[in-house]
Amino acid sequence: MIRRYWLVLYLFGILLGFFTGLGAAWAESLEKTDPLTLSDFCPQTVRQAVYEVGPGLYRSLFAGRTFDGHPLIFHVLEADLNNPLVDVQVVPGGPSLGQGATLSQLAASYGADAGLNGGYFYRGEGGVYPVGTLKVDNETYITETMWRPSLGISGGRKIIFGYYNPELKIYWPGGGIGVSIINHSFSGSEPVLYTSRWGKNTSTPAGTREIILERTGSDTYRVTGLMAGNAPIEPGRLVLALPDEGRQLPRPGQEVRVAPGAGVAWEQVEDVLTAGPLLVEAGKPVWEMALEGFTSNIFNRSPWSAVGLTADNKLLLVAVDGRSSESAGLLPEELSLLMLELGAVEAMALDGGGSTTFWAQGSVCNRPSDGSERELASALLVFSQVKVFINGERLYFDVPPRFMGDRVFVPFRKIFAALGAEVEWEESTATVRARLAGRQVSLKIGSRQALVNGETVELEAPAVAVEGRALVPVRFIAEALGSRVDWDASTQSVKITI
Repeated sequence: MIRRYWLVLYLFGILLGFFTGLGAAWAESLEKTDPLTLSDFCPQTVRQAVYEVGPGLYRSLFAGRTFDGHPLIFHVLEADLNNPLVDVQVVPGGPSLGQGATLSQLAASYGADAGLNGGYFYRGEGGVYPVGTLKVDNETYITETMWRPSLGISGGRKIIFGYYNPELKIYWPGGGIGVSIINHSFSGSEPVLYTSRWGKNTSTPAGTREIILERTGSDTYRVTGLMAGNAPIEPGRLVLALPDEGRQLPRPGQEVRVAPGAGVAWEQVEDVLTAGPLLVEAGKPVWEMALEGFTSNIFNRSPWSAVGLTADNKLLLVAVDGRSSESAGLLPEELSLLMLELGAVEAMALDGGGSTTFWAQGSVCNRPSDGSERELASALLVFSQVKVFINGERLYFDVPPRFMGDRVFVPFRKIFAALGAEVEWEESTATVRARLAGRQVSLKIGSRQALVNGETVELEAPAVAVEGRALVPVRFIAEALGSRVDWDASTQSVKITI
């Protein structure tokens, strides 16, 4: 038995040395030769078509063969982040963890111009749950400590890649604790912090020591109760589940401070998506899949999804079809080289295989290897449109705002509904009406006049119907609501303050 053990180790050492030497030789050859082209590893692979998705957005279809003769098809979206209309967002599969949606559903609900599937997920308790960290608009949906790369986004346009392993510090009088896990099943060995995104209860075992926290400030909470397992999670509250270590707990009524920490580079990051493996770093290929815990597709051609950033600040979303007679897919090393050839100086893979889905201009552009779209736990969506903020919060539209001439038109119904107004549409007269906070607004499609509390208001331009939605000049919102409307040309944003 002992001899077999050493024999296995010996053989493993030979294989490791072989592949390490091969990788080193390959990397050395890359440094000594001219810049790679697609023909170096994908002969006869050419760009078949280019489509303008929107200002600053272009998608391309490539087709050809791999170096050993396998057919290959891949899709590329290039998003110019220097264009103020363009931004990218991480979105969850649903409002609560466990909820999933297809990329088509997510793209349509947010009114995106293009999108790619997001990070890995697992199926459990009847739902789909992200692996690693998913942070959306400064709210952490889930996080766990793992050595896998993450994509970070701030302001929708600043992108970083790296290893994101935050640890919250929670302090109370006479004690405190570090927490690296948010919204995960409780194992009993590490503390876990729960938010209402997890569900109505923590689902922890009976006897688990839990502290219920209610927000009192930006980083302060008050202890409102102690529980012994499966504590309720009300919106706006946190529940801290602790292992049985005999640690002194804070008492009800005491104040607790929560101090996040993720390193200086990640301080301003609003969206985080963990995936991997890392493909390109500082303009060099990276082949560390096994070190990051990826083993299943190291030696197999597979469908892949990847995201990268070029030196001139263009975001690349790439989907490689695979597992079909039309396209065999790529090896992970080939995917690294492909991202380099496309111009990426930083890049990482996203969930691949049957999850690989590329969406643009209203439809799925690639061929998911399952034959149909999977439900996803997250996605990357790209927008090339005027952005609208109400009291600082981004509003998404199924029919987005747009320029018509030199004026910005915005959807009437979505804005009023977001403010809590009752909105109705009268088909026979093509008239939309809204009631909000004692104000009554009525306007007819094609008319330059509207009624606000019975008084006639002249519009800069008549309301128009676009894809079944009434769009009005943004200035009319100010006149109808008595609110402030500002235009930020640097970000191509409408900012409405009520």
